[in-house]
Amino acid sequence: MFYYELAKLEKKVLVIIMPYSTYITHENHILINNMHRYYANKFNMNILDIQEYYDKNQLNEFSKKFGAHQLSSIMFEVGYQILKNIHLVNNISRPTKNLDIKFKIINHNDFANNFDILSIKNSIFSEKFIRISKNDTINLKLDDEYYLAGIHSWNNGECKTVQPYYTYSALSFISGEKQLIKEAAFLNQFNDIS
Repeated sequence: MFYYELAKLEKKVLVIIMPYSTYITHENHILINNMHRYYANKFNMNILDIQEYYDKNQLNEFSKKFGAHQLSSIMFEVGYQILKNIHLVNNISRPTKNLDIKFKIINHNDFANNFDILSIKNSIFSEKFIRISKNDTINLKLDDEYYLAGIHSWNNGECKTVQPYYTYSALSFISGEKQLIKEAAFLNQFNDIS
């Protein structure tokens, strides 16, 4: 659990809940924000809830103009105020209950027999990967003690639209009768499975 691992650091942790009043019409962000509030409170973490401020002050229509990345001058001021008031952020104490979770990272080497290992890099990242095409299937044989927590993707190639964020791929995960489809944008990103 992410919040448990953060709490084990016994450092200052400030959970910032950003406004999410974008062009996206679904309301999953409400559920996700409530989960962050729950876990931040459970582990006595500091919360800066900008979404709550936008809700109370009827700023959601204003925020829609900027999509997922809010007005830079406002975000600059938020960052400045955090630094100016960092002394008000409390250290968190180590959790008393042991919730240590085993993690297993599956990477390109686990599929070397079925896929070619390729390389990709830019000015920041350099990684090895496998390319999963439309008709490819990967069987993950996870022990009962493991659950899929997330997937790292790096879509690249020629962007077919003016907005690279509208270029994406979708991966379908099937376990028994359950299916989850996770989209990945034209970015180097990690998507949690929530």
